[in-house]
Amino acid sequence: MRKTKKIPIAFPKLKIGIIGFGNIASGLAGGMVKKKLALPSQFMVYDIHHVRNDIAKNKFKFRVAKNYKDLCQNSELILLAVKPQNTSECLRRLKGLIKQHHLIISTITGVRTKDYQRVLGSKTRVIRTMPNTPVLIALGATVYFANKNCSDHDKHICERIFKSLGIIFETKKEIMLNAVTAISGSGPAFVYTYAHSVIESAVKLGLPRPLATELVYQTLIGATRMMSQMPIPVEDLIKQVTSKKGTTLAGLRVLHRKNFAKVIHSCMSAATRRAKQLSKVPVNNH
Repeated sequence: MRKTKKIPIAFPKLKIGIIGFGNIASGLAGGMVKKKLALPSQFMVYDIHHVRNDIAKNKFKFRVAKNYKDLCQNSELILLAVKPQNTSECLRRLKGLIKQHHLIISTITGVRTKDYQRVLGSKTRVIRTMPNTPVLIALGATVYFANKNCSDHDKHICERIFKSLGIIFETKKEIMLNAVTAISGSGPAFVYTYAHSVIESAVKLGLPRPLATELVYQTLIGATRMMSQMPIPVEDLIKQVTSKKGTTLAGLRVLHRKNFAKVIHSCMSAATRRAKQLSKVPVNNH
């Protein structure tokens, strides 16, 4: 009987602290353990909600920190995943605790790297990321920006973490994260809204809801896989489905008449503007 080859842990000595143990943070941490990037014993978690601390301890077998000081003293990499409205309080409590050996990776929407540096110190190593919720099923899309204090090794750690749950890209311009937030960060909700609308339309047209739901889900799965796996432009995929005087063309003409592309652009623009507004909200460190 063949022995299964043991996969070595990628970062066996890295001490990882997580502040805010919601869906994204738990998904990332779980993915790291599953993909053999780190062991449960390397993690320490702190969340203001006791229920989430209990999940970290009982389900993930992570240690739970007593407070921010305890977490910082036992961590090298600190993942910040609190809600945007809790950022000021989080940074206020971190002030004076972050040392040169710490690497900050943030998933918080709208907080710029210079905001972290202003509160935590100009030499703070910060990587700002914009993941999306499909990281929960290892199909996420993440874009990151690393400030000038970060080394190539810091970037390597970040990329390995997020690659365990999908794809990741680096941007050299932090301002691009505003558009990224709209396209991939908020994007799943826009896709879900489209799916919901099609399901409701199908029901109105006489299909049973369970059948309508399955058909819509499978159609989206199939269409997105064709887009990602077939080496041809999306415009050509549209042409493959569209025949002269056919049903697809009839539907597409309505979309064109209603200026579907303009509606989508307006949606993306609104989300991008909101991301810009959030990035201009001052982070209070008092």
